[in-house]
Amino acid sequence: MTSGDRASADLREAVERRLAERIERARERRAARGRARREKQARRDAGLRARHRRKLNRERN
Repeated sequence: MTSGDRASADLREAVERRLAERIERARERRAARGRARREKQARRDAGLRARHRRKLNRERN
């Protein structure tokens, strides 16, 4: 193997490593967005249930 082959192999490995890191970071961001969306929905649902409970309590009194 010539030094040029080795250099191009090193460059290719570096590019592949950067690409793999970018893909992993994107996957983590997507997971974080999904988690945030689920948490926000859970807070919203809890708020709606609490509001409904207060309304029912008002109507009962």
